[in-house]
Amino acid sequence: MAPTQARVRQLRSPPTIASPDESAAAAWERMLSAGVHHVVVLQEGRVVGLLARGDLSGPQGGSHRRMGRRVGELMHRDVVTTTSNASVRRAASLICRSRSECLVVVDRGRLTGVLTVWRLLEWFLAPPASNRPESAESVD
Repeated sequence: MAPTQARVRQLRSPPTIASPDESAAAAWERMLSAGVHHVVVLQEGRVVGLLARGDLSGPQGGSHRRMGRRVGELMHRDVVTTTSNASVRRAASLICRSRSECLVVVDRGRLTGVLTVWRLLEWFLAPPASNRPESAESVD
């Protein structure tokens, strides 16, 4: 499927979530166990922030950044969002313009996934047969 026809819903991954009141150490452990680089921060069901692995790490694992801190202190509040029905081309443009590594996918006010720059690159580099809608539905 051509990039102009593909939709974000075909590439989005399930979100890993945290609360702004949660400890940064707990969010770090969740990232590690889930094998993800971003956690969407929700408060009362609403997206209020995004936390990247880099926000929690540093030299020798960066435990000093996490120690005694809450997710709300470290998260980015300027979250770039898209919808599941947005074209992959539009999503790629949003990522480039915002210089973000991750888009948060929100449909009708509800968090439905994330789309990372790495997932986009994988999709663009995949052989054409794997870009068909029926095989692109799988999430990483």
